[in-house]
Amino acid sequence: MSLTPASDASSSAPPRLLPRVLGHRGARHAETENTLEAFELARREGAAGTELDVQTSADGELFVVHDLDLKRVTEGRSTDVVHRSDSSRLSKIRLVGGRRIPRLEEVLRWARHHDMFLNIELKTASARRDRVAGAVAELLMRERVEPASVVVSSFHPLLLHRFHRRAPEIPTGWLFSAHHRFLAWPAWCKRLGCSAVHPQASALLRSPSLVERFAGLPINTWTVNDPAEARQLAALGVSALISDCPARIIRALHSD
Repeated sequence: MSLTPASDASSSAPPRLLPRVLGHRGARHAETENTLEAFELARREGAAGTELDVQTSADGELFVVHDLDLKRVTEGRSTDVVHRSDSSRLSKIRLVGGRRIPRLEEVLRWARHHDMFLNIELKTASARRDRVAGAVAELLMRERVEPASVVVSSFHPLLLHRFHRRAPEIPTGWLFSAHHRFLAWPAWCKRLGCSAVHPQASALLRSPSLVERFAGLPINTWTVNDPAEARQLAALGVSALISDCPARIIRALHSD
């Protein structure tokens, strides 16, 4: 599975390239985010893959969770900080709906079994000290993950640089928000070894020229939940739309 745009052959006109749709932490509109259940729902809704977030536990294990602490995703039942909690503790915690926090290796097995693309975002409380980049690189190499089936992204340039040095064959994506468009330059990507760029959708909608600026690089944009915006972004030629509601966005892309 790669992020080559899909072809819309619904008419006699020349095929129109459509962006792939990825779940944003899975199909989190109806399932607990960053869980195997959310990823599976995204797959059933037709997503080509899913975005997810990875952090290290206190003992260096890789867990799939977005926030630095667990207060929001447990509705206050736990205030554990991920990087200060060991793996045995994190494995016992139950999220909203009784879901558990998966380990990254579990998600890799799921993705391989279903031929699903993964966008793995590196999260950290301290980019200088955290071992997450090296740990993810080692796991992907140990599992012999196909480079075409994954991209590793981060807002932290230091993490991207470290990951690229450890696993240069695995694609990486430079993440930036609409508030940090001043960082949106191909030179940054080149310096970090990135082969894709991951801008916030509102940055592209406000400044469509960013697409031309990054010509030749896959552009995977987040978080796209509005059908009209999805069609606008598709018209700009982005490679992937990352959405909380994959089925809704897929329907919008294939509607006339």
